[in-house]
Amino acid sequence: MKKQFTLEFSRDRKSMSAFCSPAKPSRSSMGNRMFVKGAPEGVIDRCTHVRVGTAKVPIVPAVKDKILSVIREYGTGRDTLRCLALATRDIPPRREDMNLEESNCFPDYESDLTFVGCVGMLDPPRKEVLGSIALCREAGIRVIMITGDNKGTAIAICRRIGIFGEDEDVTSLAYTGREFDDLPSDEQSRACRHARCFARVEPTHKSKIVEFLQGFDDITAMTGDGVNDAPALKKAEIGIAMGSGTAVAKSASEMVLADDNFSTIVAAVEEGRAIYNNMKQFIRYLISSNVGEVVW
Repeated sequence: MKKQFTLEFSRDRKSMSAFCSPAKPSRSSMGNRMFVKGAPEGVIDRCTHVRVGTAKVPIVPAVKDKILSVIREYGTGRDTLRCLALATRDIPPRREDMNLEESNCFPDYESDLTFVGCVGMLDPPRKEVLGSIALCREAGIRVIMITGDNKGTAIAICRRIGIFGEDEDVTSLAYTGREFDDLPSDEQSRACRHARCFARVEPTHKSKIVEFLQGFDDITAMTGDGVNDAPALKKAEIGIAMGSGTAVAKSASEMVLADDNFSTIVAAVEEGRAIYNNMKQFIRYLISSNVGEVVW
């Protein structure tokens, strides 16, 4: 098949699609197809059927629950896989009937889907991150993970890198963006005070979290690499962009990491604190010795 156009990814839909047509229409009985990939919970909610072999069967609640339970196992198991659901729309609208200028129409086009499968991708944290998180805790720095990933996957990764303990109860320590929005304002403030993980967040959530933390007189440092991270990077006291990130994120930040490594931030803080302590000791020495000379 030949790709005609793409319905780009958006954080509202949490999916993207490719509209394809047969490369050789005269030799194929297959019509146009739309191939969809995205966050499992969002894609599966829009599926009405599931493909089993060459057959297409309705996706009943029991089948849906089974699919979601397997995906949860992928995301929270030993390997902590990032999951992507795959689906097709076998009879999509005609291209001329689709309004490609209005992205709010895209969810209507990505409906009546047939679930095809799920891909689990291994994206392990760097080995040195665990030690860096421990150093942050000793130095009085609270690390909060803010991610667009599934909540179960985010919690599993937090356990692997030491943000959460292996058996720690995370009931009031981890929220999705939707759960955070459902909280009243005072509860949101309390959540930002204690929570260490926010999953499936929108760009507005990042800015809101920074605002709440600044309300506690905390010094906030925000990391990010995308265009959507720019407002939060600008709002935080220290914005830290990835060297591989977008130009917008870099221009909104005070610091750019050339190696995209969290441990580099920890090393920079350690070096900065050493310089600050040396300056304090030097100033104390000058004041104490000079005052003594003046009195004498």
